[in-house]
Amino acid sequence: MIEFSQVEFSYAPEQYQLLQDISFRIEEGEFVAVLGRNASGKSTLARLFNGLLLPDCGNVKIDGLDTGNPEELLAIRQKVGFLFPSPDRQLIADMVEDEVAFALENLGLPTNEIRARVEAALEMVAMENYKKHPPSLLSGGQKQKICIAGILSMRPKYMVLDEPTSRLDPAERIDILATLMSLKAEWGLTLIYITHHVEEIIAADRVFILRNRHVDDFSLSELLEKQECLLQLGIEPPEISRLIYLLNQNKRFEIPYEILSVTNLADFLCR
Repeated sequence: MIEFSQVEFSYAPEQYQLLQDISFRIEEGEFVAVLGRNASGKSTLARLFNGLLLPDCGNVKIDGLDTGNPEELLAIRQKVGFLFPSPDRQLIADMVEDEVAFALENLGLPTNEIRARVEAALEMVAMENYKKHPPSLLSGGQKQKICIAGILSMRPKYMVLDEPTSRLDPAERIDILATLMSLKAEWGLTLIYITHHVEEIIAADRVFILRNRHVDDFSLSELLEKQECLLQLGIEPPEISRLIYLLNQNKRFEIPYEILSVTNLADFLCR
């Protein structure tokens, strides 16, 4: 379990406080999305999960381990993988298999175990045929998959993804999302997913809205029902949920916001 307790953060004491009195719990296996305006603190919040940043007040605990305890940071970072928006910020090796093996080698694991973990991680993201390729020659989506494989090789329980599709084309975005959903289903990974795109979070169990230095916690259907909230954040709701919202304003309809496809909406209206 991940637990934030009364967390506050600013980048310097004299600067504006970016996060204030933030408390929540995330259970194993959940998919939690984080939305908010630019500069609302989403990336800062993401970096608090595995101790890349430490709170000024309060504490962050991962399975009971405190990020504020230097002796527990290594164990925390093995539990919580972190994916940056740009894969080029994480790629350092000249060959894919060396990239995936990098963190394992730093842990001093036996060669046979490293090889087995690298093979398994690449298979998880369907990149096993690229292990001898230079990462620099891969597409943006393929690079992001290699970064995910590097995280998976550490066998984490939790994965924090900071706008992982922000620099990808639409086809690559769909591919990365499908990969993540498969990993969650097959391996029970807990996902904390920061994004600007509501259409990417339709499978989310919960949605955190970061605004005015605080976190508001919604179910996806609750959020889609609050269309004004999304529009105020500069976030465009999915077209299907916007249509449902407008139909429900008519008062003749009570269409559930869980409906997220045109086909399902047509079936509901034809009953």
